Amino acid sequence: MNAFMYRIVPFLIAMVVGEFIYYKLDQSYQLTEKMYQKLHIRRENFGTICVCVSLLIILLFGILGVYVPLFPTIVYMVLSGILTGFVIAIQRAVR
Repeated sequence: MNAFMYRIVPFLIAMVVGEFIYYKLDQSYQLTEKMYQKLHIRRENFGTICVCVSLLIILLFGILGVYVPLFPTIVYMVLSGILTGFVIAIQRAVR
């Protein structure tokens, strides 16, 4: 149980921090609108595409973690949490 908590707490903290950072950046620079206009994707599919891309990036982090033995689990969880926070913030902004 403690090992699970040591893995999930950094993920959750990084996710909240990622959401907060994206909201602040989106308010200042309107990143969601810029991405939406440059990618030419329908608005209802934009969130799905972002989730798929984030899952592919998390998968690449996992593969990198297998081949690079110095890539600790905590780094993987923090990077995944930040990326997940960004995607959640993008999906909320698109709605």
